[in-house]
Amino acid sequence: MKTYIVDEEKSKITWKGTDEKNSNRGELKFNSGKLFAELGEIVEGFVGIDLSSLKVAEDTQMDKENEEKLIEHLKSREFLNTDEFPTAKYKIVKVIEKDGDATIKGVLNLKEEAFGFNFPANVSISDQKFTAEGNFTLQSINPVLKDKITANYDGDPIETIELNFKLEADAEAL
Repeated sequence: MKTYIVDEEKSKITWKGTDEKNSNRGELKFNSGKLFAELGEIVEGFVGIDLSSLKVAEDTQMDKENEEKLIEHLKSREFLNTDEFPTAKYKIVKVIEKDGDATIKGVLNLKEEAFGFNFPANVSISDQKFTAEGNFTLQSINPVLKDKITANYDGDPIETIELNFKLEADAEAL
């Protein structure tokens, strides 16, 4: 079995949240991960998502004070509750490839709850590297999870949470 180690510097999740009045963008980092392959296919794996790494995109028109307020708000108990739950974990159960498209199937553990989480991705695997990229809206993948994240929020209803990700992993040296 071949092991791939997630490259934390090259891998990231970008997000965009939209309500009636605002649209905000930012980024999260991966903080761990290993993927395991047999016969050139990923058969299982895991990644850790560092929720405390949440930041607002640098090219937004937001001033520093409002940026800090937004980050504090998103890390608060109303949303991610990063003081209590600084990391989310995603367990990859399998990657299904068909006609050049892939679906990554797995379970996301967030705030001590598990959510089935399958999403489309462009996947590439070689002897030396695994890459996966994709984008989707959270409500199209798991509306219950979107509702869970926003359950304690009493502001304008969150219309969409869009996620884009890039995951790179290098083959482990033997």
